[in-house]
Amino acid sequence: MSEATATLELPGPVPTPGREMPTEVADERKSMEKITKETPRDTRAEEAFIVSKAQLVRTHPRLDRAQRERAYTELTERIGKARLEDALAKEKTPPVPGGVGYGPFYNSALTLVDAHAT
Repeated sequence: MSEATATLELPGPVPTPGREMPTEVADERKSMEKITKETPRDTRAEEAFIVSKAQLVRTHPRLDRAQRERAYTELTERIGKARLEDALAKEKTPPVPGGVGYGPFYNSALTLVDAHAT
């Protein structure tokens, strides 16, 4: 039984250590800066990103309480307290999934019935 081999075709030149590249290297920072400035900002996406980072540092399972507090403080310093608080105030947290005691299952009549049943 013979084994078929396929050739991998790449869309461009592949850098090989020790050999010249068939392209020119140029500093494109200025052109990228211009493109970035021309791109409209999505403030909702920015706020969602900030909220996700705040949630991450508040709940990271591998950080102890002191580390989480330091990370949250650093996030506050980097973003700014007002901007972080504004983003968190706009946060729409989905309800916690679960059973009795959460969402539509929890009301005073249910607690009263449950208290009498036990």
